[in-house]
Amino acid sequence: MAQSVNITELNLPQLEVLKNQLDQEVEFLSTSIAQLKVVQTKYVEAKDCLNVLNKSNEGKELLVPLTSSMYVPGKLHDVEHVLIDVGTGYYVEKTAEDARDFFKRKIDFLTKQMEKIQPALQEKHAMKQGVIQCSSWRLHPGPFEERGSKFCAGRRALPALPVVVETAGKRKWGLLGRFLFRVGALPPHRGSCMGHRFLRGSLPLLLLPPPRRSPHLKRILESVPLSKRPRSQLMAPPRIGTHNGTFHCDEALACALLRLLPEYRDAEIVRTRDPEKLASCDIVVDVGGEYDPQRHRYDHHQRSFTETMSSLSLGKPWQTKLSSAGLIYLHFGHKLLAQLLVTSEEDSVVGTLYDKMYENFVEEVDAVDNGISQWEEGEPRYAVTTTLSARVARLNPTWNQPNQDTEAGFKRAMDLVREEFLQRLDFYQHSWLPARALVEEALAQRFQVDPSGEIIELVKGGCPWKEHLYHLESGLSSPGTIAFVIYTDQAGQWRVQCVPKELHSFQSRLPLPEPWRGLRDEALDQVSGIPGCVFVHTSGFIGGHRTREGALSMARATLAQRAAPMPPTNSLVQ
Repeated sequence: MAQSVNITELNLPQLEVLKNQLDQEVEFLSTSIAQLKVVQTKYVEAKDCLNVLNKSNEGKELLVPLTSSMYVPGKLHDVEHVLIDVGTGYYVEKTAEDARDFFKRKIDFLTKQMEKIQPALQEKHAMKQGVIQCSSWRLHPGPFEERGSKFCAGRRALPALPVVVETAGKRKWGLLGRFLFRVGALPPHRGSCMGHRFLRGSLPLLLLPPPRRSPHLKRILESVPLSKRPRSQLMAPPRIGTHNGTFHCDEALACALLRLLPEYRDAEIVRTRDPEKLASCDIVVDVGGEYDPQRHRYDHHQRSFTETMSSLSLGKPWQTKLSSAGLIYLHFGHKLLAQLLVTSEEDSVVGTLYDKMYENFVEEVDAVDNGISQWEEGEPRYAVTTTLSARVARLNPTWNQPNQDTEAGFKRAMDLVREEFLQRLDFYQHSWLPARALVEEALAQRFQVDPSGEIIELVKGGCPWKEHLYHLESGLSSPGTIAFVIYTDQAGQWRVQCVPKELHSFQSRLPLPEPWRGLRDEALDQVSGIPGCVFVHTSGFIGGHRTREGALSMARATLAQRAAPMPPTNSLVQ
């Protein structure tokens, strides 16, 4: 026997999923009818035009359209034959009478198609209204018996709701009053007069034929997990399921991101591996061996799972296998960022920061959890032990602690990753993104700074310029030619910084001269021949001067010495 779905047993998130699906189907059916109507109108107009093809009009002048707004004069030469567009760029010559028959068949066919779609559209509308009313009832519940009594007393007209019932092993849809019953499921001692009348049959159930549904909607209705909680707990917060035991950064971040969304803000975190308990959760991450976004199941441990941001999101370049954090970010990230940035998902800033946050925050979590090395070959030169994933891991109990409970540690992990995520987003929104305009302006003015065009000046020092420079520089006629950036520091003095060969490289395109490196003040003045110098770093990647002209002189002197052989630079952190 097929499982019946009673919409009164669905919680608000599940009702929202169902409503969104019905919205899509209503829109699709409405659009289909509108498109069919447009085509039908064209055939009707074409059929009517055939009426002017008669002997009396032969040889008369007419205007022939070349475009929608351009015409040329012509004469009606042949009134007995026409060319019919039969689709896909093919035209067939027919007599005027055969053309009328052709158009009539097309018009009749389209009319029948619209007649078939119209009942389905009405049905979807009714189902959608039922879901909306059920959602309203879920938001504003009242005592069952009190509402039933009001209904029976006739004090209040209550809207009807659709319900799925099982009768004689067959699924049927019915409309009842404000309260829905399954056939044969109401205990006989229920005090409501509505219930007694229903059981006695004096209040007839309006049975409708099973609604025609698309396979997609049928799949949604039958796959939405019904709440297994008692009826008294249906208004409880949604539940986010994940595994218990040792926790990791990816599921902590996944849960934290979900809790930043309004619908999951008060969600209960259920940490378990029990399939029955997980089945009662509204959303499950990092456990269960299943990836099914339709049912909000987001695990990545199954052997068949190989998805990446690139494979699931057309046009995205990242090919790191997704963890539960990446899956949640993929499916909820745009909505989350729009919520946090107080804008719409269509805002271009959301798309820009979505990519930036994945590349510079979430992807690392995906890679670490899936055991993907940062290097394709060779040994790392040094250990990195302070990553977000490492800090989350250290919140687990140590092997020799008497108390091995991980619940408190998992809550601290969610707080940690949430704070990190929000801090990073704030930085990209308020610091990184505005810096792009400064770099654009500096590139546009580079020839005013120096005729070589290889020195740019930032009007504000300390802004994150490197990534923007590499991206914007690629659009120049000679990319890779910018050698120096000058700007003021916090003390009001000037810095001259070399552009790295690559974004994360410690090697400069053109380092400051080797004899200057490691020197300061007067000693540097004497060697460089430029008064007012402050310092040059031992690796030659940055130097300082008291004035703008002095910083420019340091950069220009380095450009002038470019032809001379340069010793290799030290690989020091810039």
